[in-house]
Amino acid sequence: GRCLGTAAMILFVSWARGLSSDLNIRAAVVAVLWLLNTALVYVRGRALIQFSRETLKKTS
Repeated sequence: GRCLGTAAMILFVSWARGLSSDLNIRAAVVAVLWLLNTALVYVRGRALIQFSRETLKKTS
């Protein structure tokens, strides 16, 4: 998760430096936010699965 976020930030910084157009920067921001959101949902889903497995182990 952290690795993906760092990569997205690096991409965003390079895009923001390289592109002067507001539209392109806006598109880059949307892309980065979408990536981060996807990563968060994925990590949360994995954590929930792990948590439910641990809980099932304890009860059974």
